[in-house]
Amino acid sequence: RAVKGQAAFGGGASARPTKPVWPRLAPARTRANRMLLAEELRRIAPDLRTLTAKQLRAACGPELRAGWSIDDVLFALDHEPDGRAHWRTAKVKNRYGWVRARLAPWGLRSRTQRIAQARTVEVARAQQARDEFARAASQATPMPAGFRDCLPRSVRRRPA
Repeated sequence: RAVKGQAAFGGGASARPTKPVWPRLAPARTRANRMLLAEELRRIAPDLRTLTAKQLRAACGPELRAGWSIDDVLFALDHEPDGRAHWRTAKVKNRYGWVRARLAPWGLRSRTQRIAQARTVEVARAQQARDEFARAASQATPMPAGFRDCLPRSVRRRPA
């Protein structure tokens, strides 16, 4: 049974909401959306609850304006840009400074943005290789007239 003044789940009025207020993979484009993102960061990461949503939005401001998502921020707080996990987790006195110090080595490109850029480069290189192959195939000399008959039937093509 719920006690008067407390919710049925036992959280009371001061309990953190369990429903997400911002999707984890979506970047926030407006200032109001960045505030919702900061509130969701506080809900997900207990260490960040010592900061207000406004302070957290300010601490992550350049990254959020650059299009970082919640998962990008959380990954950057826990990892170096090369992917190694942070091993020092001493007691933090200034949480705002800690957030800025953890995000600073990343610049303004998140892990997701770096992966997307690498994929774009990879797709461009593959397209260039296909184009070069097609160009070389179009400039290739045709087979001699009787050569097709020497090939096995499984690889013969009809003459064009």
